[in-house]
Amino acid sequence: MQDASGLGSLLCFPGIAERIATHLPHNDVPCGMRLVCKATAALLKGKEHTTVRVWLPTSTDEFARRWGRPGAARGLSERQRNKLVVFTVRTGSLANVKVAVEACGLLTPASAWSNAACNGHLHICKWLQDQSVPFDKNREALSLAARNGHRRVCEWLLLEAGYPWTPDALNEALKGGRMELAEWLLEQRPGGPAGTHTNATGRRQVLSGALAGAAYSLPLVKFQRLYRELTESLDAAAAGDSTANTAGTDGGERQQPAASALRALALREGDEPLSEEQRGSVVAGAASSRTPDWRAKVEWLEAEGFPKTPESSVKAAACANALERLRWLRGRGYPLGEGAVKEAAENGDMDVLQYLLTEGAPSGAEVVSRAVHKGRLAALQALHAAGKAKDALAAALNATRRGHMNILLWLVDESGLEVQLSHRLLGRAVQSGNIDMVKWLRQWGCSWEPEDSSRPPLLKLAAHGGHQPTIELMVEQGCPIPDDGVPFISAATHGDMATLRYLRQLAVPWGATGDTFKRCVEEGVRPEVLRWLVAEGCPVAWPSVLAAARARRRQGSPELVTCLEAEYALWKERPRQLLIRLREEEAAAATAPSPVVSTTSSLGGIGNGSSSDSVMSSEEGWIQESQALALRVAALEQEAQELRAELEARGGSPAPGPLASHPKGPQPAADQAAEPHVAPTQAAEEEPTVKKPPEGPGVRSAPSCAVRPLSLLAPTLVGAGVAALSRLPPFAAFAVAATAVACLTRAGARARRPPPLTSA
Repeated sequence: MQDASGLGSLLCFPGIAERIATHLPHNDVPCGMRLVCKATAALLKGKEHTTVRVWLPTSTDEFARRWGRPGAARGLSERQRNKLVVFTVRTGSLANVKVAVEACGLLTPASAWSNAACNGHLHICKWLQDQSVPFDKNREALSLAARNGHRRVCEWLLLEAGYPWTPDALNEALKGGRMELAEWLLEQRPGGPAGTHTNATGRRQVLSGALAGAAYSLPLVKFQRLYRELTESLDAAAAGDSTANTAGTDGGERQQPAASALRALALREGDEPLSEEQRGSVVAGAASSRTPDWRAKVEWLEAEGFPKTPESSVKAAACANALERLRWLRGRGYPLGEGAVKEAAENGDMDVLQYLLTEGAPSGAEVVSRAVHKGRLAALQALHAAGKAKDALAAALNATRRGHMNILLWLVDESGLEVQLSHRLLGRAVQSGNIDMVKWLRQWGCSWEPEDSSRPPLLKLAAHGGHQPTIELMVEQGCPIPDDGVPFISAATHGDMATLRYLRQLAVPWGATGDTFKRCVEEGVRPEVLRWLVAEGCPVAWPSVLAAARARRRQGSPELVTCLEAEYALWKERPRQLLIRLREEEAAAATAPSPVVSTTSSLGGIGNGSSSDSVMSSEEGWIQESQALALRVAALEQEAQELRAELEARGGSPAPGPLASHPKGPQPAADQAAEPHVAPTQAAEEEPTVKKPPEGPGVRSAPSCAVRPLSLLAPTLVGAGVAALSRLPPFAAFAVAATAVACLTRAGARARRPPPLTSA
């Protein structure tokens, strides 16, 4: 046999490569082992060896190679890019998280908190705090960390990050069997373990959740002990024994510290007992328990008088051995709930779904919606055969929104249901990120134009979906572009910076009234997006915006007001800085030897100093300067009229129209190549600032009218400028007008400068 040396040769032996692959982390095979040589890649060509799972750890080099290049995530929708970031957070690689956030062009989503805490990644939680990422809306981070026993994360969230305490965290700790962590979480409860600030309804909710979590995780013996402690504490409290609710016992068997501390959860004298629904949730916890004695716990709770509710079948349907548990519960008389059918349809468990439909479990439109939402075509077909899928349009809309082309084709071609392809379906498709579905609907006649004006514009829906290739296709095919700025609002709500930049690249209008920015504030858009909008020139009506932000502060968004007030202060300062820079330029121009007329003097009394100290600081001063500027504009308009009259008197008035059509402005007529001779004294009277050179052989002078015709536009330009400035705030109007006057003055000075002479 030929000597085999090196890893590549060793892997070529039958079974060696496959055996090694089974002992490696999953992503190390497609990202590493298959790259050793072609022979190894040929051996490991199955789907399990070629698929990269982004929620599992991946080499930073390979991750950066895939997602670090420009435009790597352009073909993903906003939902897909969001998932990429969140799944990368689960891996615990902060370097990969930064690459994913940059590649996806998203602000880090708030759901990153729950995914980082669930997996115990404290370093990523701290990074999220440094990035000012808001807490997840559902407040699941603490609960998931507690369920998985990540005490360090729980301590940091509550004691350092300011994360709110929730009773679900206690319930999840008990559900995960974390008794010591549950005791610590109970001590962090506002008002102490007994919850002095909690009403009777809140106490019943906490107690029922704790019992349900304990029934799920604890063996029967430990669960019975905890249950008796809580009920005995209640009986003792009713008898007036104040010592029964303490953390310790005076004798007998010593209880577990956590169980003793949990006695503070017991109801107090005068509290109503747990409701039937709350008691049923305890049985449901036992019916879905992970312990082998789950049947014994259910039987014991039945003996204690706990009811048989549909929730037990719902929780059992989500278990791995759902069919076995459902049959056992059904045999004991437990009713079947619609939630059980939803779980089976969503999970695609056809055996359980067929059993539930055979048993007559209730099911409605929500069951069909869940099956379509998850792309479970087989489940949808089973529901249709059972007569449950009746609303074809709702199913088609759901399928197009999620991009499930196979379900849409089945609904249209094979289901027998009448599905009409319409503008509504196209509106859902442009949000899905499935551009093939959009093209297919367009081929079947779906129009970009809505059937009625109440429908939102398609570009708004596409911006909500955040799929750039779809937006590009829509613009290329002439989809109407709204002029009220709603696409920006849709993208800004999700923190989708990539789509916002793409909309700016396409020159989508902001909307002229300033409503776009205000609605972004009302929708709770994050400060980073608002700063970007201001920097990009989005119109802002500051008084109404600040009022909307203060209203949001009352709803719990104080950082939004702080951000906007800082931006407002910068906005007010910009005209001042612009004028300072203009004065500095004027001072530099005044010291340079140039025939250009001083811009400072041309401002007509708007300050004579060139330093920033001469700039007025009060609003009244700015108004005075604006009034002076208006006088200067009127003077310029009068000067333009005089110049036009002078030009007409010389016979050099151009025919109407050439200025707009000729690339270099109006040109002198062919028979007017040379300007008529004017005596030197007469020329000096008419134009004292220009000396005409002597006429003679070999000397040619350019006609003076050739440098004047641009002034004919002055009245029109000035009138349009004044109308535009009247719609701006005083500060901004002054800054823009000052710049315009300076430019006009320099242009006028250049027009008066004699043209260069050349020999014939």
